Amino acid sequence: MKFFRSPQATPYLLLLPAIIVILAVVLVPLIVSFWTSFTSYNLVRPDSLYNFVGLRNYRRLIGNDDFWWAFGRTVVFITIALNLEMLLGLGLALLVNRITWGQRTLRTIMMFPMMFSPILVGFQFKYLFNDSVGLVNNALFALNLIDSPLGRALRALHGSEIAAQVAGVDTGKFKLRVFVISAVYASLAGSLYGYYGGFITPNIASFTHSIELITIVVLGGMASTYGVILGAAILLLIPQFLTGFQELEMVLFGAILMAVMIFMPRGLVPTLARRFQKEAP
Repeated sequence: MKFFRSPQATPYLLLLPAIIVILAVVLVPLIVSFWTSFTSYNLVRPDSLYNFVGLRNYRRLIGNDDFWWAFGRTVVFITIALNLEMLLGLGLALLVNRITWGQRTLRTIMMFPMMFSPILVGFQFKYLFNDSVGLVNNALFALNLIDSPLGRALRALHGSEIAAQVAGVDTGKFKLRVFVISAVYASLAGSLYGYYGGFITPNIASFTHSIELITIVVLGGMASTYGVILGAAILLLIPQFLTGFQELEMVLFGAILMAVMIFMPRGLVPTLARRFQKEAP
């Protein structure tokens, strides 16, 4: 117990949530799948999970012609198809690089598939945090976290830090709690990214990338799901049109931040939505 209370235990305690998530997402399903290979498990009969049959499933698998056909196609796919895809992709990249007219447009079109994944993830989180049917918000309401003393203190801190201090809220303590919770979520995301990506480097969290994330939020609009998606799309496309002026990228991001904060402090989506609401009859 003394070790867990010492400063040396802090890194391990911060990594503990990420380790637990990785074990729950990866190791536990792997162990269950390995165990079911020795049983007569049937999805519609959960009690069959405990019916041990030894190597019977493996003997059937080795004697099954469909398995060997699937195994052969997998080997062909790995040895031939992937290499052909690499060669075709390399040839396409060389052709696009040699085109002098419309090169940026072609590169932008080729970047569109990369945009769909973050947009879909954004919509998923939009429904997760939906105030009516969102899983996260319903869980918070069920735990009475919104109307609890902690929830009221955080809402007051979000509205006005000075007013919260006047009301007797220890703003420093609550801001520290929020920071630690955010750090835990960030560690979970980084751990899963490193595990599934197979490679991780400090350059992913560089100062430039931090500025890009801030620009996305400010440009699209804080507290706006559609704003973040729009900001990410714009910031993803801008570098494609500035391939020959990479040294001006940071200057452009700074100019965008300044322009949005001066003329549209709420962001693109909230400002446009408010303007359309005023113009509507």
